[in-house]
Amino acid sequence: MASYSASSSSLASQSPHRWRYDVFISFRGEDTRHNFSCHLYDALCRKGLQAFIDDDELQRGEEIAESLVQAIQESKGAVVIFSKDYASSTWCLDELVKIIECHQTSGQIVIPIFYDVNPSHIRKQSFDVATAFERHEQNPSNAHKIQNWRDALTMTANLSGLDSKKFRNDHMLISEIVEDVSKKLKKSNVCDRGELLVGVDSRFQQIKQALSIVGQDVCIIGIWGMGGIGKTTIAEFIYKRLSFEFEDCCFLKNIKEGTKVRDLRKELFSQLLGEKDGNIYAFPGTRLGRRRALIVLDDVDDSQQLDSLIGDPCWFGSHSVIIITGRDKQVLGRRTGFLYKVEPLKHEEALRLFSKSAFKQNYPKDDYESLSSSIVRYAQGNPLALKVLGCSLSGKPTKEWESALNKLSKVPNKNIQDKLQIGYDGLDRMEKDIFLYIACFFKGDEKDVVMRVFESCGFDADFIVSVLVDKCFVIISENTLEMHDLMQEMGKEIVRRESKHPNERSRLWDSKDVFKVLAENKAAETVESMMLDVSKIPKIDLNPKVFMKTPNLKFLKFYVPKRLYGCFEEQSNLRLPQGLDYLPDKLTYFHWDEYPMKSFPHNFRPNHLIVLGLRNSKIKQFQEEVRDENMECLVASTLGKIGMILHRCCGLIKTPPVIYGMQLGKVTHLNLENCKNISHLPNSRVGFLEAVENLNISGCENLKTFPEVSSNIRYLDLSRTAIEQVPSSSVEHLGKLEDLRMSYCENLESLPSNFFDVLTSLSRLKLQSCQRLKKLPEISENTYILETLVLAGTDLEIPSSIGNLKGLKHLAICGLPKLAFVRESVLELTGLEIELQKGPLPVSDVRKFLWALGGTFYLQKLNIGSPKLRELLENLSFSSSLTTLILSVNNFERIPAAIKQLSNLTYIDLSYCQRLISLPELPSSVISLIAHNCTSLEQIWALKQLVFESKGTAKQFSLSNCLKLDETECQEVAELLLRYHKPGVCNYLFFSFILCWYDH
Repeated sequence: MASYSASSSSLASQSPHRWRYDVFISFRGEDTRHNFSCHLYDALCRKGLQAFIDDDELQRGEEIAESLVQAIQESKGAVVIFSKDYASSTWCLDELVKIIECHQTSGQIVIPIFYDVNPSHIRKQSFDVATAFERHEQNPSNAHKIQNWRDALTMTANLSGLDSKKFRNDHMLISEIVEDVSKKLKKSNVCDRGELLVGVDSRFQQIKQALSIVGQDVCIIGIWGMGGIGKTTIAEFIYKRLSFEFEDCCFLKNIKEGTKVRDLRKELFSQLLGEKDGNIYAFPGTRLGRRRALIVLDDVDDSQQLDSLIGDPCWFGSHSVIIITGRDKQVLGRRTGFLYKVEPLKHEEALRLFSKSAFKQNYPKDDYESLSSSIVRYAQGNPLALKVLGCSLSGKPTKEWESALNKLSKVPNKNIQDKLQIGYDGLDRMEKDIFLYIACFFKGDEKDVVMRVFESCGFDADFIVSVLVDKCFVIISENTLEMHDLMQEMGKEIVRRESKHPNERSRLWDSKDVFKVLAENKAAETVESMMLDVSKIPKIDLNPKVFMKTPNLKFLKFYVPKRLYGCFEEQSNLRLPQGLDYLPDKLTYFHWDEYPMKSFPHNFRPNHLIVLGLRNSKIKQFQEEVRDENMECLVASTLGKIGMILHRCCGLIKTPPVIYGMQLGKVTHLNLENCKNISHLPNSRVGFLEAVENLNISGCENLKTFPEVSSNIRYLDLSRTAIEQVPSSSVEHLGKLEDLRMSYCENLESLPSNFFDVLTSLSRLKLQSCQRLKKLPEISENTYILETLVLAGTDLEIPSSIGNLKGLKHLAICGLPKLAFVRESVLELTGLEIELQKGPLPVSDVRKFLWALGGTFYLQKLNIGSPKLRELLENLSFSSSLTTLILSVNNFERIPAAIKQLSNLTYIDLSYCQRLISLPELPSSVISLIAHNCTSLEQIWALKQLVFESKGTAKQFSLSNCLKLDETECQEVAELLLRYHKPGVCNYLFFSFILCWYDH
């Protein structure tokens, strides 16, 4: 055995292994097994500590000794109970030798307890200890162990411990031991799987802060998130970090995995009350109500479980904490005072966690960086996926990594799939259906549209989707249905398992599968949805009866990605040379980009249609009459709101009032963008499109008259049309209109005088490049509705009443030729963002205007010479509230020193100022400087001054493709950032030849 140092120094470096136990109890069984040691063990367990104690029924032997050695190695600390005959046991002495070895090599905590013995007798090995060693020395087989035993006894006895003679009774001694162990374990900063925990501490701090805010006698906190996101890991971390602060602790894992509530309740109260067979019928409040408890209920999915386990919070003592983890927001939300959603790891955290699993270090090995990033992107911050994939790829060559990535794109990892599917199995039939539809068809689509589609299919869509959101299957972001990629892959895999033959599955989305089914004309009646990226298949001639065997098809989407839109104008990859004989009447969502036919099958009766999308199609006419008398009763009574996308249907000349028996009075969204041959729309106020709320007819070049649109209209885009006037009678009923766009209406000459008076809901008006429009109507009354007014590219006379637009936030104009007449009015507007697009700027007229600017002054592509720039900046210096200055694409060589006076300036963009040679001294408030492609820039000494003046403030300097910069000067800026900025402050320098990221 290695020689020991007789000191109780601080913990040595911890070995990088995983702890199984918090504390190992070493004791002489004959002295204390049935009293003190077992009571100590129970007390440690009640505290929430994982303790190891040797079972008295185990037979001593070499195999058991190896098990105990392993238990010692897997323990963070040890409690050594020195009793009268401890030293007489060679078994105990061997344990002690191993304990001290782990103390020295792994930094394990060791706490000696002197139970009815004198500490000096152990330390000096006198009296009973001396007698014991005399017997040991008589046994020749012990000769090589004697010195190790003596050294271990001496070193342990010299450590800080507890003497039983200083306590009135065992209960007081045990309480002190438990408190001492808890505190030392916390200070050691060692917790289960600590070497793999990434991003947990920051989440712990957020929850800990919530504990201090939630002012309840008993604080109940819910930790909510998708499977594998780290809920249990965070709960375990909190439990380990906080358990020492509580009198009673209990952690119940995997509650929903089939354990009866009765057994769970018995386990909970047994741990809290310190009884092996706790009386679960006795009212627990009489005993627990006086003690502060920490309880973790892991993976709960049933409200009744919660009610039975924690019942009335009054059962527990004041300031007790109950933490509940689960995937169902509604279940947790009923009982929690604070609900914490576990978000995915950030990219940097995810890469670190993956690297720990795959490479046993914090970053990828050489040649694995790109592959590691691809895996991290696939996992999307899910810790379970990162660890499973990292472990499975650890030690394998790059070719196997590439093969694994290719496989993952087709079939998800089984271990991850099984974990996620636990939640799916708990959904009811309708919830499963909608989840699979979103995963295989509607992910990324607009929520409101999809809800209408689902409702038309008989689903209680709002309720079911809210359930899926609460259970972390679906995410709603900016009115879009999203889900984690791993969830989507799980859903697709569930559908794949329906049949080994794609044509027999309920949902088709894979391009190869769909192509094969269409090419072989083998689609079966089981198919309910079909989605195809047309750009991913070769050209194919479809059979005219291709959909004859799919009567249950509800959702059909043949689309071209936006990035390729318009690339297949001459002929779609999906061709119908013999026509199309049949389309299923159950179609609810029908989207076919570049539909090759001029009309639909004559027998097509889409009575359930909610979405009709025919972008860039050859459609020329719709069937206007119902030929079958039995269809007349279906008119539109069963239809919900309808959306029609007929973008670039250039063959379409008019839109009929009835299509296949469907009254278009149900249409709420209509997109006729770039239907260039449409010259007029019927009057919507007499039945046509009477429900329309969103109408886009931009690019209809032959449309010369302002359409008579519905009073329900909220969004109207008439850009790039030939409209000449806006009659007063056409807008006087549009009180709900919020967004009107008429940019590039080159023939538009006038707006009615009552324009602003009747459009009482208008918040956005765009009249960009309406060059014939000379005057903006008067604004007779104060209004706080209009926020955005775009007049760039016009020579409009702006009325002095513009000051009545009290809610105006963004004004885009081309120069200020008329500003002299309105500046006093504009001065009344605060918080205004001005966008000056390319054009003349009479600087002498704008000084008083600039004086009163609030918020942001925005100069975009402003081409003026140095003298005018100097005068402009001198005027700008009076605008103390200016925070953002964009002077990109200018021809000046130097920026005037007046910029230093802009005391609140935080952001400067000088990109593409290709004649700029040097930077001036900048105000210390500047945080971000962007100067991409300033190809003449040579001197940046001002950045060094800026860093020095604003010590401790994060800075972001981006000077890419500034090829004349001196590398030495750049390095000096980087060194100053490191020298003067505080820990935790994040900065970056981005030059054409050096990229430095500083995150202390």
